[in-house]
Order: sequence, then structure tokens, then C-alpha cells
Amino acid sequence: MKKGLMFLSLFSFLSANPTFLGGITFKLGSDLSGVGATIKVISNEKEKKPVIAAGATYYPWGKDKNKQLGIDLSAGYNINNHTTVMGGWDFLQNQPSVSLGIHPDSTNSHKGEAIDTESIKHCTHANDN
Repeated sequence: MKKGLMFLSLFSFLSANPTFLGGITFKLGSDLSGVGATIKVISNEKEKKPVIAAGATYYPWGKDKNKQLGIDLSAGYNINNHTTVMGGWDFLQNQPSVSLGIHPDSTNSHKGEAIDTESIKHCTHANDN
């Protein structure tokens, strides 16, 4: 438990530009019951950078209906502006896991004009009649 708290403290300290991630997780040493849908908060969204994450996973094919939820801490790498691969420890499942996910990229947000000036000119001239 102390290691988990230390990792969370490190996560909050290093998270300069956190973002959300959605993807799949696989519990190592499992069959199909170890595949789940995951959501995580990752420390940053920058391309080709290491990340740390905290998240939750739902294992729909879990054999024990009382153990279909997982909570994990992970470390990984942003492959590009949208894809991240991670490995970590699921504390509720008490197993290591690997995750692959996608996240939004706000670094390439639209930087052009919000309204086209040609459209404004056309509208103003149309009203002159």
C-alpha cells in the first residue's frame, strides 16, 4: 500500500499535462477472462515520451463476478500523439497487466481562424440588397 501511495504522489508531481486514455488491458498469465476495457489518466500526451498512469478496468469475461473490476498503476510510453502502451500492477486483481490505449491530442488543435472571413464578407454583401 505504501508503494502505491508513493507512486500516486510521483504521478501527481510529474503530471504536467495529464489526459484521459481509453483502451484494452490484458492480465498477464490469463486467458480470455483477463481481457478488459480500461480508462486511465496518463501523465502527459506528448509524442515519444514516457508516461505514468492510474486507471480502472472492467473485465466482462471474468470468471468470478465479484472480481470484474480492476484498479491499476502503470508506466509506459506514448508511441505517437494518440497511442500509448503500458505495463503495470492491478491491485484489485493482484496481477501484472499490459494496456494499449488511445487518447485525444490537444497539441494539434485547430489554430486557424474560427470564422472564415470570406463567409462573413459574403453574408454582409448579401444583406446589402
